[in-house]
Amino acid sequence: MSRQEKTILTVFALALVLSLLALLLWQETGSDEPEILHLSVLLDGSEETAWRNFRRGADAAAVEYNVDLRYVYRYENPGQVGQLQAMEAELASGAEAVAVAPLDAEALTEYLRNHSVLQPVVAMGSEVHDEAIAGCVAVDSRAQASLLAGAIVDSGARHCRIYLRTGCGELDRQRLEGLTEALEEARVVTDTAILGSGSLDWEPGIAAVALDAGTLAALAEKLPEEAPLYGMGVSGSVLELLEAGRICALAAVNEYDLGYLTLSAAAGLVSGRYQPPELLTPFLVTGEEMFDPPYAAQLVPMG
Repeated sequence: MSRQEKTILTVFALALVLSLLALLLWQETGSDEPEILHLSVLLDGSEETAWRNFRRGADAAAVEYNVDLRYVYRYENPGQVGQLQAMEAELASGAEAVAVAPLDAEALTEYLRNHSVLQPVVAMGSEVHDEAIAGCVAVDSRAQASLLAGAIVDSGARHCRIYLRTGCGELDRQRLEGLTEALEEARVVTDTAILGSGSLDWEPGIAAVALDAGTLAALAEKLPEEAPLYGMGVSGSVLELLEAGRICALAAVNEYDLGYLTLSAAAGLVSGRYQPPELLTPFLVTGEEMFDPPYAAQLVPMG
């Protein structure tokens, strides 16, 4: 064999070895296509419009983290039973992680402890501290309640009626506890009523409060114009009522951030890059202030 033939053979062998190494490397790292994560978000059964800003934030995170995202707004069976059934169905259908707005945190954590749930579950909105929960993206509901209580006390009201929706969730209960405690400390009489259970039973001199956007909009429609309204939660209807002066004050949170951080947490748990977020800080706003920075950007984010 000539020197030239040996050189050609050596080059060919080297090229073959390099090709095999490249093939092995490609098989090890996969193709250039980014991995698609399959995540599900289980909401609390309230109107979809109340989740508009949340969904905008979650959708932005889904694009950033290459997530195939599915939302579940309604459940076949009412209450926590229906939510747990929906979560079980999502996990069985291939969801790699589930984010859930708990209707009952105790029932959720008990279910997770008693079942072999391998995928991470993220609680969102309400504070849930349990080792069964892989992550939590929560609103500082106690601070939110304190802000709203301060506005009610400053108005001079001495009696406050807190209206609840039927089948309220964990976040509603945390807000109710914080608001009742703050008002009672200020010597404001408090009681509760269930929206839709009959007469609203309102009398002059009573401040009416709702703990979610849907109930707040319903109260504005059902109560007389002179009834002072306060509340929590953001929706298109609530913002219109706030601008018109029908709502005296709103204790809100940047729900775009809530959605973005929730999806980021779920994606991070799947990919191994989870960073626990801090509590979302609420703010108090009136109709006169709602278009001022930074309120406008938080109420109607541009993302």
